[in-house]
Amino acid sequence: MTEDMAEALIGAAEINAKQGLLNEKPKGGVICWWSGGITSAVACKLAIDLFGKDSCKVIMIDTQNEHEDTYRFKDDCEKWYDLTIEVITGVGGRYSSIQDVWEKHKSLNTATGAICSTQLKRGVREAWEKENPGFKHQVFGFEFEKKEFNRALGMTLNHGERVKAIYPLLLMGYDKKKCLEIVADAGINGALIVLNST
Repeated sequence: MTEDMAEALIGAAEINAKQGLLNEKPKGGVICWWSGGITSAVACKLAIDLFGKDSCKVIMIDTQNEHEDTYRFKDDCEKWYDLTIEVITGVGGRYSSIQDVWEKHKSLNTATGAICSTQLKRGVREAWEKENPGFKHQVFGFEFEKKEFNRALGMTLNHGERVKAIYPLLLMGYDKKKCLEIVADAGINGALIVLNST
């Protein structure tokens, strides 16, 4: 085990211990954010297996600019989960398309990241949180790697009470390679999804 992996494992244990996930299982109101990638697909599956499908709601935020294979992968994951993935979008409200975001902000990228992700993913998720305050936890697919651990730590420290995040991949020590193996073992082709997410 590398020093980075050991650091990430200790950090993941601290985050999950603070959330009380090792002592209690929330019943109902677990929101699983499905991004269309391998890691979020496995994080959602782990949450469903841990908390039960009656307690979980899987949601995709669709930018309407996704690769066509994302929708095939979504259908496969719905069969795997035995749950429907609800689709929400920010397109059609303030913005008519992803290109509209770029034009209105005169930018593709800012110091805090891609402007389309800020407006059409994070902004939509945050609006959903305000409109649906009854959830108990939200599941995110941050994989077992130092950069992702830092993202999880930042989210937990800065937005912990509001977001109530769960990080199943950090808890289990799963990286993208392990997630690809899990998806393949489920009989799902994730090759294009990995190629499109790197």
